[in-house]
Amino acid sequence: MVAEAPQEALPEVLRAPPWTTGRRPPAPARLARDLAVLEAPVVEDWRGDERARWQHVEALPAHLQTLGDERAWRDAAQRRLDLLGESRERLGGLGADAWELRWFLLHAPRPVAAWVARRWEPSGRWNEAALLRGAVARLGADALPLVERCAAAKAWGVEAALPLGAPSLAPAVAAGLGKATVRDAARAWLRRHPEPAAIGLVPHALGRAAARRRHAIAALKSLLRRGHGALVRDVAARYGADAAEALAPLLDASPLDDFPARRPSLPRWFDPDALPSPELADGAGAIGRDAVIHLATMLAFSQLGAPYAGIDDVEAACDRASLAAFSWALFEAWLDAGAPNGERWAMAQLGWLGDADAAYGLVTHMRQWPAQGASKRAERALDVLAEMDGDVPLVLVHELSQRGRGSLRKNAQRKLARIAALRGLGRDALADRLVPTLGLDPDGTMSLDYGRRAFRVGFDEELRPFVLDDRGKERKALPRPGKRDDPALAPAAEARFKALKKAVRAVAKTQVARFEAALRDGRRWTGADFSRYVVRHPLLVHLARRLVFARYDDDGLAVAFRVTEDRELADVDEEPVAVPDDASVGLAHPVELGPDAIARWKEVLSDYELLQPLPQLARWCARTAPDARDAALEGALGVDVFATRVAALEKRGWVRGPVDDEGVFHIMERALGPGRRARLLLHPGIVSGMVHLSEPQLLAGVQLQDARGPLALASLSAVEFSELMRDLTSMVDQGAV
Repeated sequence: MVAEAPQEALPEVLRAPPWTTGRRPPAPARLARDLAVLEAPVVEDWRGDERARWQHVEALPAHLQTLGDERAWRDAAQRRLDLLGESRERLGGLGADAWELRWFLLHAPRPVAAWVARRWEPSGRWNEAALLRGAVARLGADALPLVERCAAAKAWGVEAALPLGAPSLAPAVAAGLGKATVRDAARAWLRRHPEPAAIGLVPHALGRAAARRRHAIAALKSLLRRGHGALVRDVAARYGADAAEALAPLLDASPLDDFPARRPSLPRWFDPDALPSPELADGAGAIGRDAVIHLATMLAFSQLGAPYAGIDDVEAACDRASLAAFSWALFEAWLDAGAPNGERWAMAQLGWLGDADAAYGLVTHMRQWPAQGASKRAERALDVLAEMDGDVPLVLVHELSQRGRGSLRKNAQRKLARIAALRGLGRDALADRLVPTLGLDPDGTMSLDYGRRAFRVGFDEELRPFVLDDRGKERKALPRPGKRDDPALAPAAEARFKALKKAVRAVAKTQVARFEAALRDGRRWTGADFSRYVVRHPLLVHLARRLVFARYDDDGLAVAFRVTEDRELADVDEEPVAVPDDASVGLAHPVELGPDAIARWKEVLSDYELLQPLPQLARWCARTAPDARDAALEGALGVDVFATRVAALEKRGWVRGPVDDEGVFHIMERALGPGRRARLLLHPGIVSGMVHLSEPQLLAGVQLQDARGPLALASLSAVEFSELMRDLTSMVDQGAV
C-alpha cells in the first residue's frame, strides 16, 4: 500500500480548494447604464466543403414556376407574408402560406430571398433545420435576420448560425450553453467567432437584465478558458474605461476561482476510503482522504465540455494510471448504487480522468444498457466518450455508429454527424481524421524500452505484429520481462504492446468496413487528403497497399494505381503515378476497370503476395447496358426472401424506413449520392424488434428518387447500378425461399 503524501506535496486545489477558504467566484460589476452593442461587420467563416454540403434542393412547385421577374416574386412573397400574419392568429402561423415561403428562400431571385429572410417570423413550432442551413448557404450574411429569430427559439437555429460571426447572435448562443441540446453548437460557435462573441457579450455581462447577464458571464468565461483573455480585455476597452474597469474582476481572477456558489453534496454511496487514492507523479505518495473528497467535489460540479480548471492541476500532479484507476472505481461505485440520475457526474468524470481502457469498458456497458432499459444512459455515455482525450474514444464512437445495435447505433451516427458538422466536415472526412495512430511512429513502428534492452514493434501489410530486437533481428514474440530488466519500464512496455495489439484489431475491423463503404458508395478523397490520411498513416497504409485506387477526372477513371511498399504510387505496369493535391481519388470499382484490367491487377497483387482485405477485384458486378437495366432489375424482384436476409442489408449501408402504427416497416432505403435514394418495397413488412419471427418478404419493387422526384434506372452510374443489383442478388442467392 502506498503511503499518504504530505500536505505540502499536494497541488493547491487539493490542499486548500478556494471554496473552503471563503473566496467567492468573481463577477463583473453592473453598470448604471446599459451599453449599446458596438457595430461590427458580419464575418462568414465556412470550413472545408461545409457550404456545399449545406446546399438544400427542393423542387419548385408548378404554380410557382410561372413567376417571372423579381417584382413578380416579391409581390407573391408579400401576399404570403400578409396571409401568414392573418393565419398566425388562427393557426399559430402554420399552414400552406408558411410552408410555401420555403421555396422563396431557395428559388426566388437573391434580393427577394434576402427580403423574405428579413421579414419572415417563423412560428415557434417551425422545424426546418435543413432548410435554414440551405438558406444560410445560399444567402450567407443576408440570412442573418432569419437565423437570429430561429436561434433564439430552436436548437437547430444555433447550429445554422455556425458560419455567421455576428455580435447579435451572441445572446442566443450564450443562453444555449445552459441547454443540453444546444451546448455543443454554442461552444462550436464561440470557438469559431471569439471576437464577434466578445463584442456581443460584454454589454450583457455588465447589464441589469439578470438572465442575460448570467448567460453572458458564463459565455465570457468559456472564452477565457480557451485563451482569449487579451481579446476580451481589448473588446471591453472599446466600450470605454468604465466597462473595462467593471469587467476587470472577471478578467483578473484565477481560473480556480470559477466555481459555483452552490455545490452539490456528495452522495451516500461515495466512500473515499473504498476508492483507490490517486498517487502523485513525483512518487511522494497517494493523496489523502480529504483530498479525495475535494477531487470528487470538483468532479461533481463540473460539466461536460467545461470541466473545473482545478482538474487540470490534479492531472498534472498525479500519476496518470492511478488517476484512471480511481476514475473507473468511482464509476463502478455509481453503477453498484443503481446509477442514480442525480449523480451522473460519476460517469461524466470518465471524460476527464478515464483512459483508453475506460473507453473500452464504457462501450461494453453501453452495448448492454439498451437491453436493460437504459438507452438514455447509453446516449449520454456517447458525450462522455467524445470528451475523452486521445484517438481511441472517438474511434469507438465511430465503431458504434457502424456496428452498434438499434438506438445505440443511430445515436452514435447522430453524434458523429453532430461532431462533423460542428467542425465543418463531412462525416467521412471526420472519420478520416479519427483513425488513431496509437502512438506509432510515421514508419508504423514503436520502440519499447525494457531498460537494459529495447525492442521495436510494428505490423505487416496484414496487420500481423512483428518484433525486432535492438540489433534488428526479428523475434517470434515480445519476450516476458526478466530479472535483469527494469522492474518499472519492462512491465509497462509489455502492457503497452498488449494494448496496442488489441487496439489495432479494433481499428482494422472498423477501417476495412470504411474502405468497403467507400468502394460501394463511390467515395472520393482529394489528393492531399488521400496522401495525409491514407498513404502517410502508419496503420491505414498497410490496408491501402492491398487495394487498387484510381485518379478520376470529369470523364471517370483516368488511371488506376496501388500504394507501394515505399509509399509511392504505381500503375499496373509499375510506372509512377502523379496525384496532385487537388486531384480526385477513390477506390477503383471492378465495373470501371473491366475484365482485362482486373486480371492484370490480380497478377500484380499475387506477385507481391498481397491478399485483399475486402472483395474488390473479386467483387460481383452487374455489367448491364443502360437500356437493359429495367429488365435486369425486374428479374431480381418478385421473389420471397427471409426477413433476416432483408435486415442484413443494414450491413451494406441500407436503413429501415418508417414504422407504422403496428410496429411494421415496409421499406429499406439507401443513399446513392447527395440527395438521391433507393427504396426497396417489402410485403407484407417486417416487425421491428422481431425480425427473426417475421414471415418471408416479397421484394415488391425498387423506387429511385431525388429532391425533384422519381429517377430512371438509366440515370444511375454503372457503379451505383452494380451495387444495387449486388445487394438484391445477395438476398435472392442466399435467402430465397
